[in-house]
Amino acid sequence: MNRLRQRMRRAVSRQTAKEPVSEWQNSQELVLASSAQKEVASQPRDSRKQGLTLPSGRKPLKAFEKCDEGSGTINGVMLIAVTAILISAVALGGNLLLCISEARSAADQAAIAGAQSARDGDLDPCLQSHAAASANKASLVSCKVVEEDVTVKVAVKTVVPFAPLVSRMARAGPVECQ
Repeated sequence: MNRLRQRMRRAVSRQTAKEPVSEWQNSQELVLASSAQKEVASQPRDSRKQGLTLPSGRKPLKAFEKCDEGSGTINGVMLIAVTAILISAVALGGNLLLCISEARSAADQAAIAGAQSARDGDLDPCLQSHAAASANKASLVSCKVVEEDVTVKVAVKTVVPFAPLVSRMARAGPVECQ
């Protein structure tokens, strides 16, 4: 292969230098040059790569000839991993927002149930607040009754590792008329 390329280069250089060459020798080199081009064109693209060569004609390290083989696989795996991480982060954020909304609703309902129980004259309005929070799949953290106002704090469990509980407060009671 290299011999054919050398002959082809010599033929081209003789033509450009206009050296006196016999017609038979010139035609032979042109035939060899055209057959070398056909041979190179018929080879797969990877085998045509020359790579790095030293001035002595040797290749420095054969290990670095195909150092980027398989890099598409690694890039594909990294793309899938990054996508999975982003989807997980979005799912955890969505769960956190859902739990915050559930905690707010449970706190509002527990406060209203406690305030209504206090208005009706029950001795322990926090018992009604606890029942309302439990019905909403939440736990009652604290309950304070000041006159007819009831203030509750409710917590809801999440699946987010760094925020296992979400809590919200609510206050309910009669409005003073003026």
